[in-house]
Amino acid sequence: LTHEEIVAVADAAVGVAPMTGRMVSDFIKLMAYSGGRWGETLRLRWADVEFARGQIHFVTDGLSKNGEARAVDFNENLRAHLEDMATRRAPETDFVFPSPKRKPGAVDVAHAITFNKTLREARLKAGVPDFTCHACRHHFASMALMSKVDVGTVAEWLGHQDNGVLLAKTYAHLLGEHKAAQAKLVRF
Repeated sequence: LTHEEIVAVADAAVGVAPMTGRMVSDFIKLMAYSGGRWGETLRLRWADVEFARGQIHFVTDGLSKNGEARAVDFNENLRAHLEDMATRRAPETDFVFPSPKRKPGAVDVAHAITFNKTLREARLKAGVPDFTCHACRHHFASMALMSKVDVGTVAEWLGHQDNGVLLAKTYAHLLGEHKAAQAKLVRF
């Protein structure tokens, strides 16, 4: 996905659902700017966001794919987005994405039917029918690698435990294309 496609789907979400649209829009952007997985992003608490250190911590609840928490350093878009979200923070909950279906102390995810319906309608309205939440994670990895962040760091941010082997295999074509384009910019 391009940055423009992500923004288009996020903006469309606000228009298609009065109750969940803003939350879905925030959710899409947060995944695209942080590389978070669907479930772990929904379980985020404001205590997982460290503005002073410039980090967001995923899976501090131990419910990750591999059972380990990880930190993602803020990039410019992530910081700005989280600061904007903080201005609209729901005071009655510590969840970044609160849901009326949550019970005190529960860690279940937001009401999936409404959330999924909003996502489906937003991607159609935006004209991005191939949009998926997992594609936001791919977008984050692609942008980080094309910004010359080393493979090991991106793998760590994504929670991969193979030191970037899978990442290098998945994005080898992208890295090659990006390197070739960069080489054309070199002048002697």
